[in-house]
Amino acid sequence: MSFLFTGNKEPSQLLTVPTRFIYWFRNDLRIADNVAFWNAVRDADEILPVYVFDPRKYRVKDLGFRKTGIKRALQVIGAVNKLRQELRNRGGDLIIRIGEPEMVVYELANNYNVQEIRASKEITLEETNIEASLSKKLKGINVDISLTWMNTLTHPHDLPFYISLLPGSYAEFSQAVTGIPVRPPVVESPVRAFFQPENPGLLPELPDLGFQPDELVSVDPDSEEKTEKEISERVKSGEADITKIENWISGGRLSPRGAYQLVQGLPMAEAVYQRLLRRDYLQYLGLKWGTRLFKPSGIIHNIDQTWVEDTEKFLSWTEARTGDPAVDSFMNELNHTGMISEEGFKVLARYLVQELGVNWTWGAAWFESQLKYYDTVIVWGSWNYLSGVGLETASTI
Repeated sequence: MSFLFTGNKEPSQLLTVPTRFIYWFRNDLRIADNVAFWNAVRDADEILPVYVFDPRKYRVKDLGFRKTGIKRALQVIGAVNKLRQELRNRGGDLIIRIGEPEMVVYELANNYNVQEIRASKEITLEETNIEASLSKKLKGINVDISLTWMNTLTHPHDLPFYISLLPGSYAEFSQAVTGIPVRPPVVESPVRAFFQPENPGLLPELPDLGFQPDELVSVDPDSEEKTEKEISERVKSGEADITKIENWISGGRLSPRGAYQLVQGLPMAEAVYQRLLRRDYLQYLGLKWGTRLFKPSGIIHNIDQTWVEDTEKFLSWTEARTGDPAVDSFMNELNHTGMISEEGFKVLARYLVQELGVNWTWGAAWFESQLKYYDTVIVWGSWNYLSGVGLETASTI
């Protein structure tokens, strides 16, 4: 609770103003084990939950396809809808807007007398640039922004080394971190109050994000996003395999710590733990190496490696007409379902790089566009490794 001084008044006449925080949902489309959200609930009198659909994420890139394709656009819309339902079940709502987050969140903070912005801490340049831009705007209205790391199973503060000294191979990383206790998921607490603006906003449809009529597809009812309770039950029962678990983590619907806890006692517990550690390693690689992850020379900065930028070769790959049965089959699977197996990832990446010699960043961009569940660092880090310009990771996805 803060105080507002209103002229020549005695302390007893000071007006109390509720401490109001915006919680800005980004890639963390969940309530369960959302550390940043529950810390905000703990610290504020009122919470204003916000999600912003950024049109830049859905733009058509120079290569002729969208940065985020229709399958993931539908997944995100579905996940945001489930998130809104979770908040409504708790007596609140999710404020939904379309626009540039750094502008939208700033305007909401300015219009509704917000004292602080809380959100998850992200890794990649586009997202950190948005953070920096928002922070700069907020300084002008004396509003703070606080970001919380929650991308990994093992917290950075628990690592036995600095990120700058991250081991050069997954084997070394695994040996160093295996056995470090996993912090328990955050415990939910009652929300004191939600702040409710008059216009919470509508869930967008695909045309609202720039998709044209000829791009629209029918929605498979079986592909509807699951509730957090359904996800939890499927993981806990062993019904969900490792790939589904990783997809839900990539989509922000399940935390790494939550997944780790849910599989305890199941036969796949150790396998899930190892996959989560590999995922951690890729996250920390992205944190350490930053923009190198997205350059043709890769993390190892191999400037001697040259790549062909042949549109026809690339299209033969994306359109599943290479003539290689395995490659074309896996590409059709990716293009039609938005999913890819670990084997399929390897086959497609190695064919583009080794057989066609095409710039691997084009392939990573295609995966970014087509995948229904997507984690920037996982996809681009895996492409680095499979293209021979990344450090050893011992895993692709």
